[in-house]
Amino acid sequence: MGGGNRNAFGLAFEANGKVWNSTLCNADSDNDGKTNGVELGDPNCVWTEGAVPEITSGLSHPGVCEPWDSDECLAQNQWEFCGSEVFSCPAMDATDDVRNVSVRFPPTQVPPTETNYYCMAVELPGDGDYHLIASSPIIDNAYVMHHIIVHGCNDEDLTGGESDVRTKFGTPTLCGMDTGCSNIITGWSLGSPGNCYSERAAFRIGKHGYKYAVMQMHWNNPELRSDYTDSSGVTLFYTPNLRPNDAGVFVVGQRYLDIKPGLESHTESAMASSSCTRQTLPYPIHILNTALHMHYLGKSGFSDLRRNGNKIKTLGRNDAFSYDSPVGFVHDPPIEFLPGDEVFISCTFDSRSRTETTYYGDDTSAEMCYGFFQYYPVIGNLTAMLRYKDFELCPKARGRALTVGGCSLTMTVFQAFSMKVVTKCSMAGDGCTPECKEMVKETRLNDECMGNEDIFGMVKVLTEREPRLQNIWRAYESCDDEIKMDDVTGSASFIQASLTLVTVVFFASIV
Repeated sequence: MGGGNRNAFGLAFEANGKVWNSTLCNADSDNDGKTNGVELGDPNCVWTEGAVPEITSGLSHPGVCEPWDSDECLAQNQWEFCGSEVFSCPAMDATDDVRNVSVRFPPTQVPPTETNYYCMAVELPGDGDYHLIASSPIIDNAYVMHHIIVHGCNDEDLTGGESDVRTKFGTPTLCGMDTGCSNIITGWSLGSPGNCYSERAAFRIGKHGYKYAVMQMHWNNPELRSDYTDSSGVTLFYTPNLRPNDAGVFVVGQRYLDIKPGLESHTESAMASSSCTRQTLPYPIHILNTALHMHYLGKSGFSDLRRNGNKIKTLGRNDAFSYDSPVGFVHDPPIEFLPGDEVFISCTFDSRSRTETTYYGDDTSAEMCYGFFQYYPVIGNLTAMLRYKDFELCPKARGRALTVGGCSLTMTVFQAFSMKVVTKCSMAGDGCTPECKEMVKETRLNDECMGNEDIFGMVKVLTEREPRLQNIWRAYESCDDEIKMDDVTGSASFIQASLTLVTVVFFASIV
């Protein structure tokens, strides 16, 4: 859960070969009078991987002296809670017109689940034109806070209806990765004292910029405690002294991951192709910094800039990736990125700690493979260039329909496909109808778009969080079990028929 340097237990665990045994169990890593085993619910040092500890409640941390606010523990824990990095940003003190505003959650109950993404809409200063030049974290509960992302909202995100983010996220609300706004303007992650943006570019807020934002919190609660609350947030530093350029962030990543267990190295990759960047970039941009993102299986990764098929620059490389201690790569001078250039990212995972296949997902027990790139000048539709297997999702250019593998996403999902599901399947979720089953079979057999397993998978990934479409997907998949059973029965019948034929032929040959 911690960022930066490991605490005493983390160091001991690493020195012990990252193995839980009686040696580590009987040690008292944080010198608080309790063995590591007692603190983790294994007082007799008998736990093995996959088993449930003897004690599952009232646990404490073997690397943090507790109770942490006692006289005995305050001095010992000071390094853990105060941190060694002090946030410094010269731009904040360069002129007298730098202002700040703090945006944070009200005290909010943290659910007793391991991974939680909560969102809340916040209003940004709107009485003028400003550039957001820095931000610093406000961490209320360090036991659960993993990261914060603030997403700027375009005017079209503020629809005024039920889908308006100001309505959906008027209070802290469970949101997963569906923030409703897609423009990252700042954030915080473990190990970071804050963000200080370039003198060349910053994020526009106010009258001619983002007027609202959605603040997304990632809480990590592996102990499944129900007594935690949190009111963390960020302080935003902004100025009317505008930089020469408006900044933006785009993401390159792979949305399909399939990592088998027990592997020392497994590599996945993604690329923003030359055709995609040529379509999306109306002019050259300049990359200011790069960050790679994986979860706990992440081992190493890199990102390259390619031109005419040749690598011209490494945008970031991390040979010892740590989810809890992310590393950013600052480019000074900025790196020029031309229309037609390619961005390639590679993520290598170590799955030796897993006994089951790990897939893409929001939870920290699932995995991701992303590269984040801050750049200028901002391009309105440039937020993400993603892959699902080999299919590329390129940002929709003005006047063009969004396509996946040559299939129009708008036509496929919202019109023809949705209409078939609505008319043939039960939208109440009360089971499979014969008409629905036949429609699904026919679609999978004959539909060039939704019958393609990979295109179907990517379309679903892109739309399944949209509330208006959740019933569509639920209804379409209502016959999956029956279709699988039909397939099994059909296979069994085919095998039986084949055996009968072989038997007849055999006896005919010897008579």
